[in-house]
Amino acid sequence: MKKLIFILIVMLFMSLFGCSEVSTQDPITDIIIDPIDDEPIDQVNFDYLNQTLPTNMVSRFSMSNANVSWFWNGPPVFSPDGKQVYWSKIYSSWDESEIWYKTKINDNWSTEKKLTIDGLTGYLSCPVFVDNSDELYFKYLSLQMEVTIMKATRIENVWTNLETLNIPVPSEYTIDGRFSIAENRNIYITLLAKSGMEHMKIYYSEYNNGQYGIPQAIDILNGTTFGSGSPYIAKDESFILYDSGPTSSYGVQDIYVSFKDESGYFTRPINLGNQINSIEEENSAIISEDGKYLFFTSKRDDDVFYTPYWIKLDEIEVFKSK
Repeated sequence: MKKLIFILIVMLFMSLFGCSEVSTQDPITDIIIDPIDDEPIDQVNFDYLNQTLPTNMVSRFSMSNANVSWFWNGPPVFSPDGKQVYWSKIYSSWDESEIWYKTKINDNWSTEKKLTIDGLTGYLSCPVFVDNSDELYFKYLSLQMEVTIMKATRIENVWTNLETLNIPVPSEYTIDGRFSIAENRNIYITLLAKSGMEHMKIYYSEYNNGQYGIPQAIDILNGTTFGSGSPYIAKDESFILYDSGPTSSYGVQDIYVSFKDESGYFTRPINLGNQINSIEEENSAIISEDGKYLFFTSKRDDDVFYTPYWIKLDEIEVFKSK
């Protein structure tokens, strides 16, 4: 009985004072409680290499040598735990790509390093995480010029256990540009005809029972004079970003978005406007792991080569009502 009275007193106290303005959040990292062990768990703190966060204006995302010695630097891809960042580098030829990375140890970021994986002697590009910081997807170009999409697993800080995603790409096509994977493992890719008789197009391959289906073209995104490529699919597949250069573009190549309707079909693409696009070339758009920022690559007035840019996603006009 005494225990019951004590519990009632505690409940009464909480009802009277439980809505006070005292903050229960850590000033740097939010804290949540594990429902099983009743132990505090730190939520992921994405510090974005400690750079000043952008708002409604596009800002350059500074990376080592990104604007000096490399022809093209892809957008930064942060792991779900916020402790790794990977990006593509191309020195001079579009075929000779590399993946570089940094790791976060005791709140400090390491110097950048080139990613090497035992057993692979070709070129790596387009790093992608889905929901596991220990699983990295990437595009691999062999020395025989064969393109595949692969997955590596990190074991004791070593990327190993290589797997090839067996996507049944028709023999007359090859995978080109960036790719993207949704939470359900459906994959979105760019295919280019080996004959050179048609422009690159965006396809998706449905993942079902551990197998990928034959890639299907997303017609509403394709058919432009300049082709469409480098798709980024939202985790829930509610929208897709890609780059293209139709007559409605601001420059050489712009970034577009297509949202799905209530029936699950992609709708007419929308140009992201001059808030993002310029008279130059914009490409390789992705959304940050926390869903807050849009990253893309461009070459602008002060750029020597192509370099990453970013902006707060909910400040982009076409996303404000979404």
